[in-house]
Amino acid sequence: MPLQYAAGLALVWLVCLYPVSLFAEPGHPITLSDALRRALAANPRLTAAEKDVRIAAGRRRQAGVFPNPEASFELDNAFGSGELRGLEDAETTLQTSQL
Repeated sequence: MPLQYAAGLALVWLVCLYPVSLFAEPGHPITLSDALRRALAANPRLTAAEKDVRIAAGRRRQAGVFPNPEASFELDNAFGSGELRGLEDAETTLQTSQL
């Protein structure tokens, strides 16, 4: 157990001292965007979490916009009998609304 503890402590110490040099190619420093891209590519949970964040941002944006207007058309007293025969005495209503 003490050997495993010492090995783990040494590994943590190395990672803390040289975090960029362990993952960068020699002569090519790693940028933050490269590090993020590599981390996302290596961990599916991070990718799923990033997509959840984008979904939430899209829902928030959609909630802030006005809904589309609605149009409706009504035709009353059409195709009746007697004096109300045909469309001559029909009543029409065109309505637009928006929340």
